[in-house]
Amino acid sequence: MKNKIFNFVAVSAALMAAACTAEESTIGSVDTTPGVTVYTYAPGSEYNADNDIRVRIVPNKCTDELYFAVLSDEEYKVLAESSAEAVAAAIKENGKKLEATAVKDTVLTGLFGLNHLAAVAVGGGSSKVSEAEFVGVTWLDVVSGTYIPFNYAKLGCGQQLPTTLQVADTDENRFRFKDVFGVDSHLEIYNYPDYSIEDEEGDTYTIFRVPTQTTPFVYGTYGPVGVRDIGYWQGNPAFVFEGGFESGMYEDHFCFIYVQYFVTLEDGSTGNLGHGVDYFVPAE
Repeated sequence: MKNKIFNFVAVSAALMAAACTAEESTIGSVDTTPGVTVYTYAPGSEYNADNDIRVRIVPNKCTDELYFAVLSDEEYKVLAESSAEAVAAAIKENGKKLEATAVKDTVLTGLFGLNHLAAVAVGGGSSKVSEAEFVGVTWLDVVSGTYIPFNYAKLGCGQQLPTTLQVADTDENRFRFKDVFGVDSHLEIYNYPDYSIEDEEGDTYTIFRVPTQTTPFVYGTYGPVGVRDIGYWQGNPAFVFEGGFESGMYEDHFCFIYVQYFVTLEDGSTGNLGHGVDYFVPAE
């Protein structure tokens, strides 16, 4: 099993300063068994959220030993079909031993597919396994082409931006324009195949949404530039699905993208930089 543990940080070294004793739980029972909980969070802007995840591992004070491992879905299923003891043994054998006296924080990077982030707490002759799941995305090329932003002058970029339309291997309706605004600055969209429209020439396109996203651009001295579709801007999806402000993808992957560009000011408010239609033109 491949171990992906990086720079564990002790958050509270005094978490288990006292020895484990019988304590009443919130429902009046007595708990003397070891335990651990695995929490996951967004990794932060300096990481790749598609394949990186921030993990917090919280043992209880009845834990004498603590281990953590990343198991692939295939590995985990085989072990789980055997027994909970087999899962615990695999985590201990192939994982990393951690101090059992503190909360641990780490960021796991480079994860693909379904992963089980599994910890086992050991103490008093028993063990307890806890796990969280994380699905790492692989992006598959669909077609290369050119992205044409209507607001290129205010963005300070070119009129034609080379990019590749990609689809996520975990969701056939999740797309992105790779590196469209620069290296590692993508634009994600989500397709709604049940919402299809026939245009005036008889060609059909499906509606997609553009969630609120940041770009690497800065507008003058005002602040960073973001982008979103009109429904996210107005806080009402009806603007997209009913109001005529939709974005659409044709069968040949030609796209028109109805978006608003905005600037985020120092006080957290936003200023409108205009709304209009961007285009993606697939290469022939």
